[in-house]
Amino acid sequence: MSESTASVANRLHSSREDLLDLGLRNPLLNYRLPKARGVEVVDELPGQVFDILVRRGQTMTFGAITENEAGDEAARDESSSTTEEHSLAQPDEAAGDGKPAPHHTDRELQTALSSQRLQSRLLKTERDARTYMEEQGVNILFLALGSLRWYESESGDQPRVAPLVLVPVSLERSGVNQRFRLAYTGEDLDSNLSLHAKLRQDFGVSLPELPEYEELDVEQYFASVESAISFQDRWRVDRESISLGFFSFSKFLMYRDLNDEQWPEDNKLSEHSVIASLLGDTLLDAPQIPEGDHVDEHLEPEQALQVVDADSSQALALLDIKNGCNLVVQGPPGTGKSQTITNVIAEAVGRGQSVLFVSEKMAALEVVKRRLDSIGLGEACLELHSHKIKKKTVLEEISRILELGQPKLAATEDDLQTLREDIASLNAYCEAVNTPVANSSLTPFKAIGELVRQGRSGAAAPRITHEKLPEWSDAEFRRSATLIEKLETKVSEIGPPHQSPFYGTKRETLLPTERPRVEMRLEQARDAAGALISEATALANTLGLETPEYRSQAETLLEAARRIYFSPDLADMRPDAREWRTRGEEASRLPEAVRRYKEVRARYEDTLIPEAWEQDLLETREKLAAYGDKWWRIASKSYREAARRIEGLCSGEPSKEREDKLDLVDSILESQRLKAEIEQEDSLGRAAFGDRWQAEHSDAEALQSAADFLVPLHRAVANSEFPEGVIQALGQGLDSRALDERIRSLLQSLEQHESAVELGLKEAGFDQIQNASNSPAEEEKDNRAESTLWTLERQREQFGIWASELDSLEGIIAYDRIAQEVKEAGLGNALEIVEAPDDTGYDPADVSLGDALRYSFFHWGLHPWGIYAVLALALAYARFRRGWKATISGALRPVLG
Repeated sequence: MSESTASVANRLHSSREDLLDLGLRNPLLNYRLPKARGVEVVDELPGQVFDILVRRGQTMTFGAITENEAGDEAARDESSSTTEEHSLAQPDEAAGDGKPAPHHTDRELQTALSSQRLQSRLLKTERDARTYMEEQGVNILFLALGSLRWYESESGDQPRVAPLVLVPVSLERSGVNQRFRLAYTGEDLDSNLSLHAKLRQDFGVSLPELPEYEELDVEQYFASVESAISFQDRWRVDRESISLGFFSFSKFLMYRDLNDEQWPEDNKLSEHSVIASLLGDTLLDAPQIPEGDHVDEHLEPEQALQVVDADSSQALALLDIKNGCNLVVQGPPGTGKSQTITNVIAEAVGRGQSVLFVSEKMAALEVVKRRLDSIGLGEACLELHSHKIKKKTVLEEISRILELGQPKLAATEDDLQTLREDIASLNAYCEAVNTPVANSSLTPFKAIGELVRQGRSGAAAPRITHEKLPEWSDAEFRRSATLIEKLETKVSEIGPPHQSPFYGTKRETLLPTERPRVEMRLEQARDAAGALISEATALANTLGLETPEYRSQAETLLEAARRIYFSPDLADMRPDAREWRTRGEEASRLPEAVRRYKEVRARYEDTLIPEAWEQDLLETREKLAAYGDKWWRIASKSYREAARRIEGLCSGEPSKEREDKLDLVDSILESQRLKAEIEQEDSLGRAAFGDRWQAEHSDAEALQSAADFLVPLHRAVANSEFPEGVIQALGQGLDSRALDERIRSLLQSLEQHESAVELGLKEAGFDQIQNASNSPAEEEKDNRAESTLWTLERQREQFGIWASELDSLEGIIAYDRIAQEVKEAGLGNALEIVEAPDDTGYDPADVSLGDALRYSFFHWGLHPWGIYAVLALALAYARFRRGWKATISGALRPVLG
């Protein structure tokens, strides 16, 4: 045996082992009645059952137990399965007594199931058997007669049950009101092949082979099995075991058939060429006809026996099969594999050959059979699957076909001549559309193919224009295509230019020696923005204000913090009172009134008695003032009364001077006026100054300081110069030292941020933040309003992106150089395509720049009317062929525009 043959044999053996199922999940080795399907027969003799079903060919039914017995049985099996609880009763059984038959020769198989549970199991069994037959075309429903109870080892305590004789059966009923009937299918009987292999491999036990059914004596076979296992102490044969269940032999049969040792020495399976190609290193036969050749050169019409449509690839596969090649035909659903198989069968039938068509799915067999029936070749097929595999059925089908006789073929010479003419017309069309136009290398087929390939997307794409594009030669087109390809390659590397973080940069170079400095400056700008955010956030949190988003807001925050830091003592006051906004000017005059009142009282506090301040002295003042400085005033009684009244209000000797007396009276009157004013605005004072307002007893200086601070502050807040929260931050007992540190830190961060951003923008190639946008539209927007300037967070992110993506800067610089070349070549509108914003309705990814250039070139250049003339000639050749006219018209539509 050669080395390659040995390798194939080893792989074949390994593949066979994968098919062998000798585990205890295999019901052929360890059968347990399933919960919902299958039936266990009781109180019956396998020999009698075999005689009725197989030898006599009669059908059998199933018997149920009585209702009383069913109650005990249901109690035992209540937890066994929930799928069997159906309200079904076996026809003609509900009213009967249901007792088991007293003998074993009738045609009823007794069970230990109630009528409902029996009917439920039979329904499930029949449905599963029918489903498997419809999908796989193989019957796996068997009646197991007798069983072997065996153990895996001498110490094992769990017996395993394996069936011995398996009778292929069918389960049917003529109607829903009829009983299920069990019948022998007529297929060959099977012994338990898996059990044979298991016992021989693991225990050295060789079970007897099962005789043909004509010679089979069931009891004698059981005796032979008992003899074979006699040296196993605990093993025994259950001669009364009968079960209806599902058993599959397909994989084991494949395992047995693929045994290389069972094949003749001169025809080993491992030495077969097909097996060697599948499992070895050799390849299947190479195609004998090159793919580019015309099929018509290798296939005469009278030699073609294809019965359904076939395209060129299918025709080449048929020719290879016809020439004896071994091959694999692959393709997704709908690509014509079943048509190819139909043609292969037709070719073989036409040459008197035989074809074996095997499929794991019965649906595939039926599809091909229906195709053969539709073209009159169904009679040549012998179906060997599902219920058609019975020996009697096969023999009857062969007999029927032989009686049909040989089919007669009508004269076909005229049809063949017409076919030859059609072939010539179509080949002429192929030659025409593949002939270059004029002196160019462009063919109509290539031009149409290019335009059709792009379809609507190409037609809808912007044109790449050039003033001399219709006059381009092939060389000029290639040069322009090379430049466009260069641009497209760069765009594919860096992505859409307007999406680059460095789009719009003014840098023209980025030397390797510059990268460290550029990266450092960008990182410093990023860190400076981050530090400013951190310091501004910390100060804002300290003051209970919103975190600034922009630098201008941070500067405003700094000024607000300074205001708060230098604010007067506002303890027990109400800086957030509404009155500061509505009546601030009035509130600011109250401290002056209090100050004046105290000042007036202080001047004469030691001179006047306390009751003097409440006296009504207006008339007294008039009398004092009436006489002026006349010398004879002393002679006036009114004057003397007024003077005496003044003297009575003094605690000591008053001044004799009239001016002093007038000043004293004026002070009393002014204090009364000021007090009345203070009392009149008492509610305003309490609302604005809180507990610090004590009317005329208030601290005038403290109130004045608060008013001088709060009135302009509220005005600034109203004008949006400061945030509203500044008012709330007042009087919160802030740590002045900590606040001072925050203010200094923010001031330092603002100074560092300004210089770092300026240097970072310069290294990135931008003049200012507004110009470092992602698109011209955004740049215009940024220049319109300060609110669209970059936030500090965006600055931090953008400088971080720039620092980490310096390769993008190199890419956009390279793109700018290529873009300049494109402009100089007169193809500037190609840049408009790749730099167009995303919302223009055209996506450059839909059609490449190269495709757009080719579409423009093929549409307008290279003498298009010459192409149309050739296409019109080709259309004349094929105008009568069904489908071709529509196909060519559809191809011309985008060309004609």
